[in-house]
Amino acid sequence: MSYSYQVERRRLFTEDGQATFITVRDTCRRLIEKSGACQSMNAGRDLKGYDAWELLACLDLMVERGELRYVQGPENAAGQDWTYIAGPEWRNGVGG
Repeated sequence: MSYSYQVERRRLFTEDGQATFITVRDTCRRLIEKSGACQSMNAGRDLKGYDAWELLACLDLMVERGELRYVQGPENAAGQDWTYIAGPEWRNGVGG
């Protein structure tokens, strides 16, 4: 089974999913404020025992909401190597 945002997205709207989302969002915020970018492998570093697809769903939801913007990396880059920067809604209050 491969990653499907539409399938994984639903998990983010549970109590546990929201806790994971908030942790990932806060980690991304710290990394972007410090260095200007965040790689997906680092976005989950404050999580304990997370599912990689759930992490990707958190990042995809932030992209969907405009909080993050995916920066095109090398062709066929693995998901853990994807890079994100602040999106248009990051500073408008959506990102916290």
